[in-house]
Formats: sequence, C-alpha cells, structure tokens
Amino acid sequence: MKATFRILLSSLVLALALVGCSGSDDGTPGQTTVIDPNRTPDGIRIHGAVAGEWTHDWDAAIALAREEKRPVLAIFTASDWNVWHRFVAQRIFNTPVWKEWIGKRLVLAWINHPNDERLVPAEYVERNRTLTRQYDTTAFPALLLINAATRQAYDRYHVTRDSTPEGFISWINRTVSENQPGGVKAALNDEDRAALEELRARRRPLMEAYNAAVAEAQKEYDDMRARTVATADLVEWTRQSDAKLAEVKAPLDAVDRELDVYYAKSADSLLLPAP
Repeated sequence: MKATFRILLSSLVLALALVGCSGSDDGTPGQTTVIDPNRTPDGIRIHGAVAGEWTHDWDAAIALAREEKRPVLAIFTASDWNVWHRFVAQRIFNTPVWKEWIGKRLVLAWINHPNDERLVPAEYVERNRTLTRQYDTTAFPALLLINAATRQAYDRYHVTRDSTPEGFISWINRTVSENQPGGVKAALNDEDRAALEELRARRRPLMEAYNAAVAEAQKEYDDMRARTVATADLVEWTRQSDAKLAEVKAPLDAVDRELDVYYAKSADSLLLPAP
C-alpha cells in the first residue's frame, strides 16, 4: 500500500532500528581504520577485482565475472548520507550470515555517490554517474544482479524494513537459478526436480490466497481513506491488517523456505568455485 502514513511508519521503524544499533560504525561494508593505499578509507578496493570483495573498479569486476562465469552484484549507493544504505549495511552486509555465505560466490561492484570525496577515487566519479543513469538506480541503495556477458541486470532487490541476510541470499539464489540455461531444474537431479515441482504445486493456491487477502486489505484501506478516518484509527487498522496478512502469508513463507533448499543447490552449482 502506498499511503503516506504507511511510509511514515516505515521510516519511524527504520530510524528506531538504526538507533538501536550499537557502536559508532556507520555500517559501511569493509570499513577499516587501517590506511591502505590500495583501498578507500571505507576499505573498498580501488583497482582490480577479487570474487567476494567489494571493488570500485567496474571494468575489472565485469572482466572477472565474465572470466569466472558468475554474476556481478552491484550496489548503487551513497554510503555516507543515505539512511537506507546504513540499514542494508548493518542488517545484511555486516552480518555473520552474509560474511559466512558470500565466500567467492559473487563479484561485488561498489558504485558510490558519497559526500566525502575520499570515498570514491576521482577517476570513478563521472563513470559512477554514467552507470547510475544507465541502470536507472537513482533511488539508493539499489542492488542489482548483473549478467557480466551482456551487462544487463537479471533483477534488482527491493529493500524494505523487513530485509534480512537470509532473505537477500534467497533472492540471489532464486535469481541466479532461474536465469541459468534451463532454469533452476537444470542443475538438479530427478528426485530434487520432482520435489521442486511438488512444492511449486503446493505454493500456487497459497499465493492466490495471499494475493486475494492483500487486494481485500487494499480495498478496505481505500474505503477508509475515502471516509477521512482519523489517523489513529488508520494506524490501528494497519496493525490489525498486517497481523491478518502475516497469518495468511505464514504457510506461503513455510513453502518458500522449503523451495529455498533447491534454489540454493542449483545456485551453488554455478557460484561455488570448483574444488
């Protein structure tokens, strides 16, 4: 729902979440106090690319990803002033879950537009503007999985106040799996393919029920707005509506968690380096 009060509530939740984070870390991935001439002060590599490490060097990231036949995960952001960047960094990239998972699975490109000039080498400033226009990523942070061979985005991740490292990793696995030749089933054995199809069949009616519940909630909300209901009543209705939607969505989420196992298997066949 796109109501103003919902946006305000989300912003309040985000602000409270960030206030609750301890320490002075601004949430930037790779932040370091060690002076390294090969990295910007936030710890981001300046030249060259290594799988699993953030780099400013877009061309090197694309070249490495093409060579190793893996996607580029690109973040378009403003690391020192965008509040949602801080949220993503603290809730995803600085978590043990992400750090344990990433390994060398992806090539990571850092396209930054900070206020602090030290955080982006001068040679990349104009190029970052060009890339941001090219990929239509002016709403920061934008997280895109990119096909290095075509330089086209497979998909972009939509950050919300409910984003988690597990959910983000699930999105990566699903996107990678569905965009390989033959789709997710191409890398699965017969038993896993059968299990995947059974789960998909179970998921369809659950998704239909959830979509119907969302549509009904939207209609109720529109009716209340048309009647100019008091803000306090809208807030209480939102609380109750969200609880009802969560109840309807719970079985769908359970099936999705089971599906994630097969998407992870499929993605790992492409992303894990050969032994």
